[in-house]
Amino acid sequence: MVLNKFKERAFIRKNVRVDLQVIKERFEKIRLKSTVLAISPTPTKYFWLGVNQATHNLFPENIFDIPQYYSRTVYNREELNTIIKFIHDLQFETVVFSGFSGYFEPMINSLKLHAKGLFIELIYHGSLSELAGNQQMKNDFSSILNLVKTGKIDRLGFVKKGLDQCINKLLQIESYPIILPPPDTTSIIREKVSIRNHTHIGVFANNQLRKNVHNQMAAALMIDNAMVHTTDKSEYAYFNSDNRIIQHASKLAWEEFMFLLSQMDINLYNTYTETWGQIVVESLAMGVPCLTNNSSGVLDTNKQLKNWLVVPEHDNPSAIAEAIKETLENREEIVQLGYQFIEDLKVVAQNKLNEFLRF
Repeated sequence: MVLNKFKERAFIRKNVRVDLQVIKERFEKIRLKSTVLAISPTPTKYFWLGVNQATHNLFPENIFDIPQYYSRTVYNREELNTIIKFIHDLQFETVVFSGFSGYFEPMINSLKLHAKGLFIELIYHGSLSELAGNQQMKNDFSSILNLVKTGKIDRLGFVKKGLDQCINKLLQIESYPIILPPPDTTSIIREKVSIRNHTHIGVFANNQLRKNVHNQMAAALMIDNAMVHTTDKSEYAYFNSDNRIIQHASKLAWEEFMFLLSQMDINLYNTYTETWGQIVVESLAMGVPCLTNNSSGVLDTNKQLKNWLVVPEHDNPSAIAEAIKETLENREEIVQLGYQFIEDLKVVAQNKLNEFLRF
């Protein structure tokens, strides 16, 4: 146990912590471009990965990835206060916390105390369904609401569709909807083999109950002559279809993962519940249809595309399989609708963000 702790501390010092002087220099570079500073936790494996990537899409030029290990700060209180002083001294006008870890609360309190006139905003990326059975998430959500009520957080935004209206109604807290923009895919290689003997289907969600991966894998395997791509084929050994399941590394760089998405004929992200569903947007940006659910409103800006790609019976592998067949039969039309959706989403997302930032 002691040895494991020692190894963990050594790993954090070498791979996670960033020297305070380097942090100051990063702040200075951001301040030259903007009066807005966005802070997002660094991911550890899959933890915080979606939130971090979404924040980079929202604030590509003024994001600071605050070093942490899972959801724990790697700095002591004095070091966090030094980071706060950097923000104060550079006279940022707005600080946006994207996501919420427990150590954000003392940072927000300190900022509000020392940086007079600073506007503090917070974007919550979770949903109420995720609070069930998770005391830490409930504590964090309560802390956020208390920080708003006491005037420490000036503006609160929600990625989850309808949650802003819920909080407005139940708690009389003015909240704002946040729509996540599509990623910049201009640097991604877009080569694809034109003639293939199999249909290639991607099932790349992680193995959590709400991600519904087993139903989606079953549906994909129901498609004749399909090869199914995933990150852990051992999960599906009971299907006796090892020769039809292709495993990929689970820690691909974002550019590599985007290229992998682009190589599929169709991707599946038909989860039980979702705050947003970035894989859907990424797939469509790469010219690949992606089946999904209707809990996030991710396809609301294109009703035709929503009719094609939303599968109501997401606990029914046969229903998902039928949707796969129909989508493949109309693939070219759906791909073109996807490109239009991406262009519309850029505009809608920027407008919502401008409202949230008071621009």
